[in-house]
Amino acid sequence: MSKKKKDKMKTKSYFWWNVAIAVLAIAYLGLTTAIFVVQKKIDALEVSATVVATSLHFQQKEAALQADLAKNPQDAQSQKKMAELYYQEGKIAPAIKEYQKFLQGNPNDVEAHLTLGQLCMGDKQYAKEAVVHLKKVLELEPEHLRKSTIELWIGQLENQIQQDQQLASAKNAKARERVLAHLKSRLSQEMDAVKKKELEGMIQNFEKNLMQSNSGSNK
Repeated sequence: MSKKKKDKMKTKSYFWWNVAIAVLAIAYLGLTTAIFVVQKKIDALEVSATVVATSLHFQQKEAALQADLAKNPQDAQSQKKMAELYYQEGKIAPAIKEYQKFLQGNPNDVEAHLTLGQLCMGDKQYAKEAVVHLKKVLELEPEHLRKSTIELWIGQLENQIQQDQQLASAKNAKARERVLAHLKSRLSQEMDAVKKKELEGMIQNFEKNLMQSNSGSNK
């Protein structure tokens, strides 16, 4: 066989080897991608199954506690367990409600006061209630392990409450000032003597309220 033919055969051989390698590489890449996609779907299914299982577990515990409370609404242990269940599940409003009910019959439970105080801290509408429960913790247990933290929370909440009250007072004062300006404008245009007298009385009352509001917000 001539050298030229041998070189030609080698070239063909290399070509087909390269083709085969390329095909295998593509097949491997496709297989890897397919495995990755399947694994992702398996992971998603596992997460979904876990969520469903957790939800079912919560519903079962909730139903069992509801059944216990239906038999004995004043069962303190079931009340507290229900509150703790909602708290652990992040269901804040139901947890607050259940802790409130529990504390009505168990006003000296330090742990419940602390947990309810922390829950109430997360919502401005419960800020005053949070202060009440946190102060109750220190009243029942003056040397509580978290005393300094609780005192810090109380200070922050009271400052926030005071600022909100001042802001609300300022907004109310501004609204009254607008009403007063409107009444004065009407008074300047009113020709009827009786109505003019009524407007003057309303203006005096508004001015008195404004002075009281301003003096209260400056304290």
